[in-house]
Order: sequence, then structure tokens, then C-alpha cells
Amino acid sequence: MKFQGCEQKNIHFCRQSRSLLMKYALFTCDTEFTPPWNIGTWRERDPWTFEVGIKEITSLLAKFGIRGTFFCEGTVAERYPSVVAEMAKDHLIGCHGYNHENYGGRPVHVWSESKPVFIEDKNEKRQLLIKAKKAIRKAIGKDPEVFVAPFDSIDITLLKILEELEFKVDCSYYNYSHGLPTLFFMPEGVNILELPLTVIYCNEMKYKNVIEAFTYDR
Repeated sequence: MKFQGCEQKNIHFCRQSRSLLMKYALFTCDTEFTPPWNIGTWRERDPWTFEVGIKEITSLLAKFGIRGTFFCEGTVAERYPSVVAEMAKDHLIGCHGYNHENYGGRPVHVWSESKPVFIEDKNEKRQLLIKAKKAIRKAIGKDPEVFVAPFDSIDITLLKILEELEFKVDCSYYNYSHGLPTLFFMPEGVNILELPLTVIYCNEMKYKNVIEAFTYDR
């Protein structure tokens, strides 16, 4: 897949604008039920982490006056519409698929005994995303316009479906794994703005170094 807006000049622009960009706190959260790392399956997950975690996260954001983007699953909006509606008063509600199915063009490997549900049929992908949109719309009174793919698994087919469903922004690309700058760009062939995820690869560095990387005076 080819990308627009990833030329060297944009990387240079990003570095020049670092002092401006770093004045903003950008927060996103995949709003979902507990992944089946130890118990359960990807089809049937426990809501405990959502019930407990969402209160902690929104309280912390309120303390510092930060507005976040919560990518909400359709099943979460169906089961807890009042909680999602309350979140929408202070935060942007996006879409994270219906029930954490893999809509990308390839299976994904995760460290759980339960295998993720891999949706290959294009029409089935579309119908599940329509179902997710309807659930979120019912909860917050409007359609979500931003999307992040479960497992960050995405391809051009999924991007075109998102465009058909009138999503405006996608955040499913890892910037480091795709060699992309942490700056917006337009994937070729679709009218969707891509905001790459900011991901730091931590397996080969100490957490202390990660913290220092984010807190030194720029």
C-alpha cells in the first residue's frame, strides 16, 4: 500500500514543530471488555475491566482537564449505553468494531489460548461495523466518525469499507512498524485521514528509559 504525506519534508516538519506539538496531551483508549488472556474467549469476555477501569480513567482525565478519545466496541455500547453516553459529555467516542473481531486482511497471533475471530467476508465485515455504529449512535445520539481496528489489523479493503460507512479518521497503523512519522497522512485510494498510533517498542529497553524519553525538557 502506498501512502501520501510521508515524504522526508514532513518528517522534518514534525521535528521542527516538536515544541508546539508536545504542548498537547493526546489520549486514546480502546474501550472494550477483558481480553481472554487467562479465562473466557474472544466471543465471550468478562466486563470487569470496563466496569472498574473506565471510572478510574475518566476520573484521572477530569483531574487534569484532559479530553480523550474512547474507541468503543458495539457490545460495550449495547450493554452499558448510559455509561458511554456519560463519557460522551466530556470525550470523543469512536468505534472499535462490534465485538473485537479481526477485520484486517490476515489472521493475527495473540498470547491467549482463545483464537481471535477472523472475519474474511467483506459483507460480514460491513454488517458488523454497521451494527457497531448503530449501537454507539443509540447510546450517544450521533454516529462515530473515528475508528481504530481491533488488534490494529487493517488493510485497504477495510479502509474502503470505513470510507463507505462515512468514517473520517482511522488510527490503526503503528508508526514504527510501518516506518511512518507520527504525523497525519492520507492513505492512497481512500478519503480517510490516518493518525498513526504512537508506539514505543519496549521489549529491549528499561521502563525507566521510556519515562525519561517522554519527560525530558524539549
